Amino acid sequence: MTREVIRSRSNREIREYAKLRQKKYRDREGLFLADGTKLLREALTSGIEPERICFTESWLEGAEPELRTQVERLETERKASAVTPEVLELISSVKSPEGVVSILHLPKEPDTEQLLSGRLNGESGLTGTASYVILEDVQDPGNLGTIIRTADAAGYDAVILTDQTADAFGDKALRASMGSAFHLPILRTDRLADILDSLAGNGFDVIGASLEGEPLDLCRATPPERLALVLGNESRGMTGTASGLCTRLVKIPIYGRAESLNVAVASGILLYAFAQK
Repeated sequence: MTREVIRSRSNREIREYAKLRQKKYRDREGLFLADGTKLLREALTSGIEPERICFTESWLEGAEPELRTQVERLETERKASAVTPEVLELISSVKSPEGVVSILHLPKEPDTEQLLSGRLNGESGLTGTASYVILEDVQDPGNLGTIIRTADAAGYDAVILTDQTADAFGDKALRASMGSAFHLPILRTDRLADILDSLAGNGFDVIGASLEGEPLDLCRATPPERLALVLGNESRGMTGTASGLCTRLVKIPIYGRAESLNVAVASGILLYAFAQK
C-alpha cells in the first residue's frame, strides 16, 4: 500500500495539533494528545473517539496485528496519517517519541445530578453503592495521574476535580494514569462546597484526609456503602471550607519521623482502606 506521508513541519493541521499541549487549546477544541502505543490501545478499547492518529511508518510496521489493522482502517477513513519522525516530534511531549501520537476527543463528563445521587451505576433512588475520590487543588500532574490509576485499580466509580487541580488530560497526568483516565468518569467543578454538601445529603460518608483527623486503623477500616474520599493540595491539604463539609476526618498514622506522606502515596493507602471489596 502506497500512503501519503506528512513531511513538512509547517503542515497546518500538525501545527494546530501541537497547540493541544496547552490546556486552553484542549478546552477550546475538545481534543487532547496521547503519546504512545499503550494510551492509543486503551483509548480505542475504551471507546474514545480519535480525531486523528499520527504515526511513523516504522511504528506501524512493528505494531501488533490487531492494532495495525485498526489504524489502517482509520487511515482509510482519513482519521490516521503517516508522518515523519521529525514531524511527530512537533506534537509529542516526550523527548524520544515511541512513533505514534493520538489526537483524541475529550470524554464527556458525567451527569452531575446522577453522580451526586450515586446513580452512575444505574441504580434508582438513593440506594446502592458508590465510591468517588475528590481532589481539591492537587497541582502535580504526576500525583493526579497516579491517584486516578489507583482509584481505577481499587474499583472506585468516579473522580471529581476542582478547577484548580491539574488537567487529567495533560501529557504528564495521562502518562501517570496509564490509561485509567479513560476508564473512570471525571468531573471538573468550581462548586466543591455544593458538591460535598449534596453528597452528604444523599447519604455519602464524606471522608477527608487531614492531619487533624482521627488516626485510621488500617486493619479495621470499614468501607461505607456510599463513599466520597477527599484529598487536598500537596502543601496545605484541604481548605477549611472543604474540611468543614466532610462528615468525618481521618489521618494515616505516622510511625517514623516524617511529617506527612506524599498525596499520591496517602491516596493509595486510603483508597484501598475504604475500597468496596
